[in-house]
Amino acid sequence: MEALPETRMILLVRDPRDVVASSLDAMSKESWQKWGGGSVGRSLSDERPEAVARRSAKKDLRNMENASRAFDAHAGPKAIVLYEELRSDTLETMRRLYSALGIEVDEKELARAVERHAWETIPEDMKGQGKFYRKASPGGWREDLTPGRRR
Repeated sequence: MEALPETRMILLVRDPRDVVASSLDAMSKESWQKWGGGSVGRSLSDERPEAVARRSAKKDLRNMENASRAFDAHAGPKAIVLYEELRSDTLETMRRLYSALGIEVDEKELARAVERHAWETIPEDMKGQGKFYRKASPGGWREDLTPGRRR
């Protein structure tokens, strides 16, 4: 962001426990990332899930710290959005983002874009465990993470 001060920045914040749950899912051998299927890297079966969860949590923390520093230092237009806000009221959240960033947008065009990219429009066979479009359920970590992984 320092190199491009005239750009706009959005900091998307997601519950780190959901990030860990998604990371664990992505490391399954059946995942869209195809972990363990060759040159990409280790699979979840190669190490303890608790260790993977810990490593994923540390990586997410490091990424958020870096993104937060960039956000704080950015002098141009910027906004913070919570993933939960996007899921609960996508259209209003997008209106707020466009306004905060000083971007004019046609209301009907924005509504069409939100509808076109909604979770509900993604075909069912493209959603679910091991797929890129996994859950879209904030707080899903409560179901996905065992007590050991939560620690």
